[in-house]
Amino acid sequence: EDLNTELDRVPTEIYTVDGVSVISHPITTLGISYPELYFEMSDIPVEDIPYLRVFSEMLSEWNTTKRSVGEFRNQIKKHLGVLFSHTEAVKNKDEIKLYTVVKLSCLESKKRAAIELLREFLYETVFENPELVRQNIKQMYTASVEYATARGDSLATKRDAAKHSLYDAAGEKLYGY
Repeated sequence: EDLNTELDRVPTEIYTVDGVSVISHPITTLGISYPELYFEMSDIPVEDIPYLRVFSEMLSEWNTTKRSVGEFRNQIKKHLGVLFSHTEAVKNKDEIKLYTVVKLSCLESKKRAAIELLREFLYETVFENPELVRQNIKQMYTASVEYATARGDSLATKRDAAKHSLYDAAGEKLYGY
């Protein structure tokens, strides 16, 4: 039997809340929500792009004004499936934009607690520990060296692609390959 070549359309709703565009896909997820927030970072100077990765990957490593990082993580485990952030380059036609992305998952019944934790994560994180930054940069460096050692051929291909593509150049700046 031949495969169906028709693409299934994902239902999409686009609306605005307090001046912010919201894209929603109202599909059945068995009572689990999967919100993703995209914060455009394209105004960041090129020389500061590598710091976006450090910032986004460390966002969940800090105390908040309400609780320690350990207490905050316990609340995440209690109310959410996941909460994490990362930075990515997104290509749309001939345009590349950088975004810090915050992703979470939660049961519909825990949505109120999830929103409060997300608000705390975004607005009340306290950036005050330079030693933590140094440790994380060292860990990222070590991971990069291990990656280069194990996958040098892939790394070389990505570095070469960065010379020919804006998208790959953004990836090189962001991830250091």
